[in-house]
Amino acid sequence: MIRRTLHPRGTAVIVVLAALSVSGAVAAQPPKLPLSGTERGTQRVPGGEVSGVVAPSYAYSVAFSPDNKRVAVGGYKRVTLYDVETGKRVAQYVVGKDAVRSVVFSADGKRIAAGSGVPAMGGTVAVIDAASGKPIRMLSGHDDTVEGVAFVGNLVLSAADDETVAITDMASGKVVGTLREHVGRCLSVAVPSKTNDADGGNIFVTSGSDNMVKVWDADKRRVVVNFDQATAPVWSVAAFARPGRFIAGSADGHLRWHNIYTERERSLPNGDKEPIVPLNGDPQPRGGYIERDIMAHEGGVYSVAPSPTDAFL
Repeated sequence: MIRRTLHPRGTAVIVVLAALSVSGAVAAQPPKLPLSGTERGTQRVPGGEVSGVVAPSYAYSVAFSPDNKRVAVGGYKRVTLYDVETGKRVAQYVVGKDAVRSVVFSADGKRIAAGSGVPAMGGTVAVIDAASGKPIRMLSGHDDTVEGVAFVGNLVLSAADDETVAITDMASGKVVGTLREHVGRCLSVAVPSKTNDADGGNIFVTSGSDNMVKVWDADKRRVVVNFDQATAPVWSVAAFARPGRFIAGSADGHLRWHNIYTERERSLPNGDKEPIVPLNGDPQPRGGYIERDIMAHEGGVYSVAPSPTDAFL
């Protein structure tokens, strides 16, 4: 159901709310809205400056604030904020040199991270104050465009087309870790809002053009589970509210529900069980399984997000 159409100054942004239906009717295509006008802006941020003409464009990424009062839309060189209740545009910030391919709020809703970059030239993540739009930090730890971003406390995770996931400290702007387990472009990264010891503990998830979904131990920064069921690049992963559960959308048209659990003990031949104690600083073993796999679209699934209650996608 289309609940509200937002088109200030001709900007083509349409918010659609729909329940996931495997066999339901196909919704009509939303109307095409005219694009008009240009805007120019310059932002100085610690570590760099972004400036240029901000032209109207497609919406590349969206994210709701934790309080559900704002929605951030990533477009060409900009992030636009809308009021969810009224549908009105309340702010617009110039944050990148090209398409803002990923945008996310911090858990407290006070900051926004926007991933951008110029293909084959470099990738950036702009961190801005969500209330004022004041630039906080420009992070530049990639050689190609940033496709996915996520907050982990004072750290920012960024997945990029240079085949890496960078872990960057917001305070200093320094890259404190680089993950290189994907063979090909890193397309998405997701961090759960809730964790518990039984359901994987402290973890995060990445996906890439190698058709893989990888689960990482966030403390050791090591892969603990690999999922290879996709037959095409996995463009998007997102965490459900329930700990240890993720959804992935792939270019093969599938949606796959992933479940993670922590292995604390093993069964012995005599039927007894013994605790598993990792050696040499290895992370606690995790296991995983695909809970559900459906052919959701005839084309690729480029973005997916659960509702706060996990009732809808």
